[in-house]
Amino acid sequence: MQMYTLLIADDEPSTRTGLNDYFDWASCGITVIGTAEDGDSAYRLFVERQPSIILTDVLMPVMDGIALAGRIRENHSNVPIIFISGHDDIEYMKSALQMDAVDYILKPIQFAELANVMRKTVSRLQEADRRNELMAGMNARLSQSLPLLKEKFFSALIQDGAKSAVDLQRQLDFLDIGLPQTGLYCACIISVDQYSNRLGALSERDKQLISFALLNISQELIDAFRGGYAFEHRQGEFVCIVRMDMDEDEGALHSLAQRLQQTLSNLLKLSVTIGIGRSVTGLGQLPVSYAMAVNAVNQKLFLGSSSIIWMDSLQTGEESLFKLTQRESSAFVASLRAGDEEKTLSLLELIYQKLSQHPCMSRRQCQNLFLQLFLNSSNIRMELGLSSDETDKEESRFWEQMASLELAADMKELLAEHVRRICEAVRNKRNDRSSNVIEQTKAIIHNRFGENLTIQQIADEIYLTSTYLCLIFKQETGFTINEYLTHVRMENAKTMLRDPRHKMYDICYSVGYTDPSYFTKQFKKHTGYTPKEYREHAL
Repeated sequence: MQMYTLLIADDEPSTRTGLNDYFDWASCGITVIGTAEDGDSAYRLFVERQPSIILTDVLMPVMDGIALAGRIRENHSNVPIIFISGHDDIEYMKSALQMDAVDYILKPIQFAELANVMRKTVSRLQEADRRNELMAGMNARLSQSLPLLKEKFFSALIQDGAKSAVDLQRQLDFLDIGLPQTGLYCACIISVDQYSNRLGALSERDKQLISFALLNISQELIDAFRGGYAFEHRQGEFVCIVRMDMDEDEGALHSLAQRLQQTLSNLLKLSVTIGIGRSVTGLGQLPVSYAMAVNAVNQKLFLGSSSIIWMDSLQTGEESLFKLTQRESSAFVASLRAGDEEKTLSLLELIYQKLSQHPCMSRRQCQNLFLQLFLNSSNIRMELGLSSDETDKEESRFWEQMASLELAADMKELLAEHVRRICEAVRNKRNDRSSNVIEQTKAIIHNRFGENLTIQQIADEIYLTSTYLCLIFKQETGFTINEYLTHVRMENAKTMLRDPRHKMYDICYSVGYTDPSYFTKQFKKHTGYTPKEYREHAL
């Protein structure tokens, strides 16, 4: 149990002795640390020993209790003061209240009353101690949280600005940020290139260490420049609020950005792109500069990594955003469905060139555009029956890779690789299908050459148009279907002619001809002999 200390002041020795020796102070949680016979002596003991509670007579020589309380209050002490007096005088009561006395006890003192007063006083002290302890803990936590509170303050400031100059100054004072509201400021964004690939595999501790080191390096360079503040706004995005002189030129700020890039590269092995907004007047205007810095960093999509990019002005609005037209989308799908790799890649490059002319496009918007083309290609793959477990895994990898890319050129190349694989699959599918069609056509001819077989009959049997069948057969074999049919008929006729048991007219009908003279003409055209001459020569 915590013990509180007590100073007793009374000009009567019997009262001092009685209070000091015969009252059970310990039961109230109190220890007497001194007694005084007048106010002057009591004040000296108070200064020397700093008691927790003062119990003093009102009327004393040299300095009375009211004067003693006044001296103590002049020193801004809130020590509890309890008055005792043998005079039931209303004026003394008023004076005691003016001195913020916690209580007033009349002589002769009743120990029960004294014990009650002292326990209430100790209870108040304990409550005050708990409150002070809580506040001390909160202050300690607040001190530890100041960096986080500052970061939160600046994150809100660059996005929303300040409601009023009064509110802004109050926050600056509370957070102990020594930046004036007025003057020139510029927002710069340090974007870690390939953040996911560079830092994604690290432990959270290592990520925090790198972020901490990056901020410290940035803050040191900013302080050496003109002053300002550096903080992490989003993962991989660090914002620098930089003070500038009225006559500051862009060259000095560009030099600062170069030093940042070089130092971060040398010490942390990090590649960064820095976007710089234009200077604004006052901290409250930082959202304007920050928005421009964001637009500047987004140009990394087309300008590449490890760049320093200024964005003094930029077109905004729907007209500045690139949208894929229906015609472009249809042309891309058509060439891909045909397996025309060269044409499909040429269309992709054309889309990319048009995209690069729209600087307002964000990384997410670019990714969405390429993903739209990717979905079109996936639909074709499914439509042509080219999907499999392996292609499903490939498409999952594509989504993951696209999400990690920061440059539009890399996004385009990733899609180009996907396009090449699909075009190859389409060509293989078409070749396989063509081979199957040729085999089916040849089989029909070999099985039915003795009939009055037409191209339309063959096409109907394998569910193709006669025109498409003729085109594929000619491309794959070098013969027309009629040429191949005639060749099969003639080869079978030659075989039969070598057997004398077969009559000439029987052979003619067996190989699909109803007119012997036409058969003879075709046979001679094919072999250089009439059927009779061929038999005589063969036998």
